[in-house]
Amino acid sequence: MTDLSKKEKAQISNIIATMGGKVKEHLTTDTNVLIVGNINTPKSQFCLKNRNDVTLLYPDDLYDIFKRFKEKSIKNLTIQILDDYPWPIFHSCLFCLSRLRDVDNPCYDKDYITKLIEYFGGKSISSLTPRVTYLITDKREGKRYESAIDWKIHAIHPKWIIDCCKCQRILNPALYDISVIKNSNEIGNNAFKEYRNIIDYGSTKNNPIYNSIISEKNKNKDDINNIKNNLLLFKGLIFSCFGFTSIQLNKLIEILKLNGAEIQEEYDLSVTHVLIPSTFTFDQIPEKVVKLMDISDSKIINEWFIERCLFYKKICTDSWSLPPKYLRLDYKLKIHITGFIGIEHLHITKLIKNLNLTIQTELTKDCNFLLANLLSLGLNKSNSSQLFKYEFNDILNSITTINTSSTNLTKKKINSAKKWNIPVVSLAFLWELSQRGVLPQVLDTKWCIFAPRSLKPASNFLEYARALTGPSFREELGECDNGNDANNDNYNNESQNDKQDDKDTAKDNDSYGVSIPVVSDSYSKVPAQLPSPRKNAAKKWPKLVGTASESQLKSMDDNLNIKNFTKDDYDDNDEYNFKGKRRLAFDNTKNGKSKDTGRYLDFDDDLGVEDMPIFKKRRK
Repeated sequence: MTDLSKKEKAQISNIIATMGGKVKEHLTTDTNVLIVGNINTPKSQFCLKNRNDVTLLYPDDLYDIFKRFKEKSIKNLTIQILDDYPWPIFHSCLFCLSRLRDVDNPCYDKDYITKLIEYFGGKSISSLTPRVTYLITDKREGKRYESAIDWKIHAIHPKWIIDCCKCQRILNPALYDISVIKNSNEIGNNAFKEYRNIIDYGSTKNNPIYNSIISEKNKNKDDINNIKNNLLLFKGLIFSCFGFTSIQLNKLIEILKLNGAEIQEEYDLSVTHVLIPSTFTFDQIPEKVVKLMDISDSKIINEWFIERCLFYKKICTDSWSLPPKYLRLDYKLKIHITGFIGIEHLHITKLIKNLNLTIQTELTKDCNFLLANLLSLGLNKSNSSQLFKYEFNDILNSITTINTSSTNLTKKKINSAKKWNIPVVSLAFLWELSQRGVLPQVLDTKWCIFAPRSLKPASNFLEYARALTGPSFREELGECDNGNDANNDNYNNESQNDKQDDKDTAKDNDSYGVSIPVVSDSYSKVPAQLPSPRKNAAKKWPKLVGTASESQLKSMDDNLNIKNFTKDDYDDNDEYNFKGKRRLAFDNTKNGKSKDTGRYLDFDDDLGVEDMPIFKKRRK
């Protein structure tokens, strides 16, 4: 015993005597077990270097052996019981295993060597870095072998792992270095002597570690056979993974192999899918992968591909699993989502968090956007084709639950968003943000379902100024122009109609609010928009009364397909009908007839026409 107190020595002596052993005060030639309290004592270091016939054992392990002895769970108490308590010889070592896939000896197999390393306290990784202690390989080829030579890392034959486990010591790696020893028969010669009959880790017989590997493989085979219809989703696919933690990687590999996939550690032209985390963007893809992408058929995807395939039980080659171009943006936006279920709801929630946005579990007044599922509103390509013209329109075909309760809930959220001036957009708006890195134009018909009147672009600079200052516009204007009599005279000489228009505009701003950027913690919805420049056009003279072919008011009603709304139309009753179509017309009609029928956009909601922006065609 070494580095133990008198009380501990007395307890251990009694335990050993009870089990039939003998305790000696000094380390002698016939000593075969050393109870170690501290690894840095002279006795411990001497045995590690010169006495591999001595087995080192911690006091806690001895107590466990004694517990098993009292419970009579040990049939025959011999020195072989020490094989159940391996000395952690690899606890300070980091290994990288390379090219151990097709080996002649089954004990050199990568899975078995990895298991041995972990059993004796070590850790292995798939990539070679300068902090790796040993490279375990049986071939003098490959990038990892060449890098190990450059970084002066020992490239050691896997036989070294087996021999170290046999004597539970770190043997001289130079005797197993394949970069120095060219003859395979000379590897490990005279490295150690076997002093006791222990488990032969270089044999498959009576080897509990190897038997556990076989049991795990048989279990995986049974799991594969129990898959419904014996369908292997990823059969024939080869995956290469980058950027995952060891825990994530092990879980992914287990799932992929269970479904028939093959894992390739090093990326080459045989890889069909390059798997990266969903928190990565295109810029974070490894450079070696990018260089080979042009000459290979590999697809870069994230783990959402695996999740979607397993959820739908088929290979989903859609845009959901494509890495975004931008994440972790600096927009302080609050978003509430509605109408999404299942895997799409999970992935949208993750995307919002990856974009550094805030997801609101409830729709409140301080939300910036309401993200709605188009299918939950009854909108599709036939009745609202403009909303499905987005570049990645396959993301819009999200599953949903269409029933009375979910429809009523969506209706209430839409009405609340209208009341609180919150824009309602489709998933395309959020996807465009991840592709461009800047806030998309809310009024774009590729994703705009509803937008408050305050988001309509200003037609002149006066409206733009009002949008910036809100209700205080007139007061600030008066304060700024107190000393300018000429401007005051011009302002007082405005026509009565212009004054009335100004009052109406101010009223609109009061009721709908002004959406402007504020450099503070309270981020507004969207910035106010500058007025579009107008080109000079020839003056049009009004027609004389009675010379028009038909009433212009009637023509406008026909073009916009406006019905006479009553108070009951706006009531929030239970008989809500999303199927009541409303047509949003672009102003490109002539004589009451549409030039282009494709310029109409159908909306299925109960919102008034005046709440939607009407896009006017620019004059030529």
